Amino acid sequence: MTAPGPGTPERPGKPARFAAPLEEASRLLGSAPDLEPMRALLQARLERLDARLRVAVVGRVCQGKSTLVNALIGERLTPTGTLELSFSVNHLRYGTDPGLTVHFTDPTRPPLPTSLADLEKFAARREDNADLLRSIEYLDVVSDRPYLAGFDLIDTAGLDSPWIEDSAKTLDFLKKSRDQVAAATLEATTSADALLVVMGRGGQSQTDDEMLRAFLGPRTGAASPVTTIGVLTKVEEMWRDHPDPFVGARMLRDDMFRSPAVRAVLFEIQPVCGRLAETAAGLDEADLEDIRTLAKVSAEDLERSVKSAAVFQRTDRGLPLDPARRDALRGRFTPFGLMTACCLIRDGVGTVDELRTRLEEVSGIRVLRDRLTDHFAHRSHLIKARITGEALRRQARGLRAGLTAPDAEALDTALETVETALRDEPGLDELDLLQRLVSGELRLGPDDREDVLHLVGEYGRSAAARLRLADTAAPADLAARARDLHDRWLGHLNAGRYRGSAHVVVARCANLLRAVAAARALLEDPDSADSRRRLR
Repeated sequence: MTAPGPGTPERPGKPARFAAPLEEASRLLGSAPDLEPMRALLQARLERLDARLRVAVVGRVCQGKSTLVNALIGERLTPTGTLELSFSVNHLRYGTDPGLTVHFTDPTRPPLPTSLADLEKFAARREDNADLLRSIEYLDVVSDRPYLAGFDLIDTAGLDSPWIEDSAKTLDFLKKSRDQVAAATLEATTSADALLVVMGRGGQSQTDDEMLRAFLGPRTGAASPVTTIGVLTKVEEMWRDHPDPFVGARMLRDDMFRSPAVRAVLFEIQPVCGRLAETAAGLDEADLEDIRTLAKVSAEDLERSVKSAAVFQRTDRGLPLDPARRDALRGRFTPFGLMTACCLIRDGVGTVDELRTRLEEVSGIRVLRDRLTDHFAHRSHLIKARITGEALRRQARGLRAGLTAPDAEALDTALETVETALRDEPGLDELDLLQRLVSGELRLGPDDREDVLHLVGEYGRSAAARLRLADTAAPADLAARARDLHDRWLGHLNAGRYRGSAHVVVARCANLLRAVAAARALLEDPDSADSRRRLR
C-alpha cells in the first residue's frame, strides 16, 4: 500500500451521528408497501454515508477531462488523445490491489476483471475492437495512488458538441446517438456527490450554460454551487498571447465570475495546464536528458522555434535531437511546458523528481488538488448529509399524494426525524452560509469575506487556518484572534447586519474559543483534574 502523501485526505469515517437518525426513520416507516420507495432510499443513503465522496468530472468533449483526471491522480489511468477516446465512462477509486473491471451493457454478461495493462484495449478506438467497445457500460479502475484515498473520481463520457466533425465519426463508430451519450454522462453524474466542470480556454459559452443546467437539474444529487468547481484547462495554449498564460487565465476567470449566472452554479474556477501536469507525472530519465540537451539552446532561439510545430521539426534550425523526438516532446509537454522545463534546467534543477515537482507546481495541478481536498474531501459527510436531506424531501413529495392517512403520518414522522438531525448539524449551516457567499446572495467586504471563508474551513480545518494565523501561532494568540472575531461578528449580529448569517460565524468563533481554551488548559497544567477530564 502506498502511504498517503502530504495533504492527502484520509478516507472519511462513517458519520454515526447522522446514520442513527436514518436508521430510526426507516424503523418509523414500518412495513407499509406504499412506503417501500422511501425505505429503499434511506437504505441507499445509509450505504453512501460510509463510502468515499464521488466527484464526477464533466464537460463537453475535447475539453481535456481525461487528461485532467490523469494529472490529478498522477498516473495515466484514463485514455487521452483524440476525440475517439472521449466517449467511455471510467470509475476510478482507491485500492491496495490495482486492477480493472469491465462492466457490460448486457445484464446477463458478468463483469470481467483484468489488469490495468489492458486499459487501452477496453477504451481506445480501434477498428478491430468496435464490437467490444460498443458492449461496455463502464470501466471500474482501481489504483493505489494516494490522491484517490480521499474521494472517488468519475471520468464521464462528456456531452457531445454537434458541430465537431470527429464527434459524429466517433458516434457512428460506436453506433450511439448524441442523446445516448448525453444520457450516459448524466447517469454517471446522478450518483455523484460533487462535480468538477471542465472548460476549455474559451471559457463559459452558451452551450456550457446549457450543459450546467443539465448537470445541476433535479436528477443530479450535486445540485449546488458549493459542490461544483470549475476547471479551466489547456491554459498552456494561452502562452501565445501572454508571457505568463496564467495571467490570461485569471483574467478570463474573473470576467466569467462577473456574471451572476456563473456564480449561481460554480463555487470557483481553477486554471490548470492539464497536459503539462499529466506529462510531469510520467517524466523519466530519458526525458530529463533530452530536455537538458534542448536547454543548451538559447531561450530566445528555442522560443522562436518551439511556437511552430513545423519550424520545430526543421533540420536547418540548428536544434539538437532528432526532429521526430523534438516533435514528440513538444506534443507531450506543449510549447509552454517545454520552454518552462528548459528554463528550470537552466536554473539548476537536476533530477527527475525535482523537475517533476517544479512542473507540477507551474501547471497549477497542486493548487487544484489542495482545493479539492479542502473543499470536498474534508466536508464529505456534510455534502452527503445535505444531498440525503434533499433526496428524501423529493421522495416524500412524490409519495405523499397517494398515501393513506396512517402511512402519511408515518412518512411525516420519519422525515421529521431526519430534518431534526439536519437542523442539529452545525456544519450544514456553514455550508449554506458558504453557498450564499459564493453565489453573491450574501455580500461582504473583502476582509469579512476572507474571515468567513477561513472560519468555515475553506483553507484548512486547524484552529490556526480558520483564524488566518500561522501554524506556529501560540495558544494565546489563537485565543485573542478568536475573541476578536467573535466580538466583531457578535456586533454584526446584534446590529441585524448580514441577515441570518452572522449567527453562524459567531457560533464557529465560540467553538474555536472553547477548543483553544481546552488546548491551553492541557498545555499549561496537564496534571490538573480539568485537564485529565478533557483528556478522557
